Amino acid sequence: MNPHDVHGKNVMLQDGRGKVVDVSDFLKQEPCQMWDDLKGAYGRFYRPWLSRLPIPEALLNTVRRGYRVWRKSGRA
Repeated sequence: MNPHDVHGKNVMLQDGRGKVVDVSDFLKQEPCQMWDDLKGAYGRFYRPWLSRLPIPEALLNTVRRGYRVWRKSGRA
């Protein structure tokens, strides 16, 4: 299985661990840029700076929308 279509709405937290809740696209063979971007953001921003803070859902949705705009702009 390959990670594909992994984003904040397809992942949930249970007992302190992340769980992927939508694996329907994991059988796709092509690489997923969203997965690479998510891993990079986790290591660069979340883990060192934000892991101890509660993050409001509104902020997560703003980041998600901003990511979509950024990817569509072609600057990624």
